[in-house]
Amino acid sequence: LKTMLPRQAELSKISVGRPYNRWINIKKAFGSFYQCEIVDMLGMLATLKIPLEGRHHSGIDDCRNIATILRSMLAAGAELSFNGGYKVASEEGAQLTGFESFAELREKIKAYEAQIEARRTAGESIEEEWLDVFEKEPLPTDRVIHFYSTFGYYGCFSNFSRHPFWLKEKKWPTSEHYFQAQKHVGTEFEEKIRLAEKPADAARMGRDRSHPIRDDWQTVRDAAMREALVAKFTQNEIPRTRLLETEDCTLVEHTRNDNYWGDGGDGSGTNMLGKLLMSVREELREAAGGSTSHAPEQKDPMCCSSSKKK
Repeated sequence: LKTMLPRQAELSKISVGRPYNRWINIKKAFGSFYQCEIVDMLGMLATLKIPLEGRHHSGIDDCRNIATILRSMLAAGAELSFNGGYKVASEEGAQLTGFESFAELREKIKAYEAQIEARRTAGESIEEEWLDVFEKEPLPTDRVIHFYSTFGYYGCFSNFSRHPFWLKEKKWPTSEHYFQAQKHVGTEFEEKIRLAEKPADAARMGRDRSHPIRDDWQTVRDAAMREALVAKFTQNEIPRTRLLETEDCTLVEHTRNDNYWGDGGDGSGTNMLGKLLMSVREELREAAGGSTSHAPEQKDPMCCSSSKKK
């Protein structure tokens, strides 16, 4: 739509119709949802561990593969919106948001989200159900496990993984929500971050410097992160099991986007998130009496109290 359609339209001496002035860039949406860097369709398929159907760059085969990727994203709870388009006059722009095919897709997504929310309200753990789809991966021979995206067998190690927990008499959707909120502890903004719809929203809000963070943040940030990780991995069975299964492997948040919590992409970073996960792993192992696969599940007292806040 961005390149070939305008060229063909120019060659045929016709104009590109309005419905084709905006589109969803699947690569961009994929990278945002799974928090990873993707450059092409093959990379998306590899991340999802889906084999290529047909031949790459064959028009109909590419359509089938992209449709498979899209179905997988929707099944995982991805939300789609326009993220690409041509610049058009404002009077035309107002007419681009309501063409039927996209509206119909949005309605289907909303219906799916409503079903998921109803199941969560009924107490079902949708996140663990999805996470359990992935087959167990053998430990790497070099004993180093890299993680970053929420996707894959070790996707639960990401702070964006949707494994809620109770801490300080409140329920937190993800460890990212808790961590970012602690920058503004005791303020109204703390609660706004806790109630953010998505972990990416919580991250954006926590990094918004129009809201000053606490003076001692650099001193307490590691402790805040560890609090979240302990609660997350003691209160959620599958993440806890996955963490213990790593045995003595070195855990590394592999990303060039962060030199402190991650490895900086080239190993020069501090990898503090990986270090804290290994520390929590040791604590869980001790609680399990040295077992590498099981540890007693713990619940925050508020999760079972009749007076808990929802």
